[in-house]
Amino acid sequence: NPDIDDIFRLVGILCWLSLFHGFVADFHFPLALYKKLLNVQPNLDDLKDLSPTLGRNLQDLLDYENDDIEEVLCYNFTIGRELIDGSITEHELIPNGKNIPVKKNNRKQFVDCYVDYVFNMSVEKHFKAFSGGFRWAMPLPVVDIFLPVELMSLIHGNTKYDWQLLEDNTEYRGYTETDDVIVNFWKMFRELTEEDKKRFLVFLTGCDRVPVGGMGSLRIVIHHDPKDDPDLYFPAAHTCNRMLDLPKYSSLQILREKFLRAIGCKREFGIA
Repeated sequence: NPDIDDIFRLVGILCWLSLFHGFVADFHFPLALYKKLLNVQPNLDDLKDLSPTLGRNLQDLLDYENDDIEEVLCYNFTIGRELIDGSITEHELIPNGKNIPVKKNNRKQFVDCYVDYVFNMSVEKHFKAFSGGFRWAMPLPVVDIFLPVELMSLIHGNTKYDWQLLEDNTEYRGYTETDDVIVNFWKMFRELTEEDKKRFLVFLTGCDRVPVGGMGSLRIVIHHDPKDDPDLYFPAAHTCNRMLDLPKYSSLQILREKFLRAIGCKREFGIA
């Protein structure tokens, strides 16, 4: 389906744009994808990360000490794939693979072929479209200087949260850090659970992770959103600018209620 290839190409472009503009992308891609982008071959450890059960089964095959692998496991050099209609198709990992049993002396070859099929042969067309989109936007192959784990961190961000640093680096527009509503905001924020703080990151930035540079590189803006009756309104987020429009609420309780409802928390409200 050519439309599917266009989607993979578009996702590749979006990945590059997030990297170029320094935004964390909410793509849950495995490390193996970034290895392939940098021409590093994925291995069995990557398959364990992608599919723990399958990876563990292949590792058990390598660790099996007896000589009766052929009789016990009845494997040959094929792999079965389920199609969209539910039917199973068989693919030979090597020429005449359906007639070649897996034995103790060729099991390493079988595992290597299996891993190669999963990460390369079975996704060749779609990965080519994704990689083409990712590299299409680059004037120079600048990503090639990174290790796969570094490239993954640049796009995915990290989960090292320093909430005090977020507060210290916040910029205010129409407010000062000593205004009552700002003092109340940070008092309320410090009392949130870790999960609620992450929900706020999703609300404000579109992702619950922080850039690879940490909270120090995640500068947010709290902007005064003037309203005739501010207690009736919710905070609003501008994810592209990481800016929070915050009405001038009359009390900590109202601020807490509006804030928690805005970030999607479904629970009772109260002042700690």
